[in-house]
Amino acid sequence: AEYAPTLLGYDDEYEGSNLQRRVKKFLAEPSDSITEWQNTSADYGGLNLFIQYLVE
Repeated sequence: AEYAPTLLGYDDEYEGSNLQRRVKKFLAEPSDSITEWQNTSADYGGLNLFIQYLVE
């Protein structure tokens, strides 16, 4: 579900995209672990970037 906006092309325009919001969340809390899921916005930021990395 986190990769769907990118797959559908919604993140092609980075400014204001879901990807940009997730990157900001990750950069605000880069030490948040994706293996210790607490259902916070920082968790989604890290997870989204990890998925982006795997797909690339």
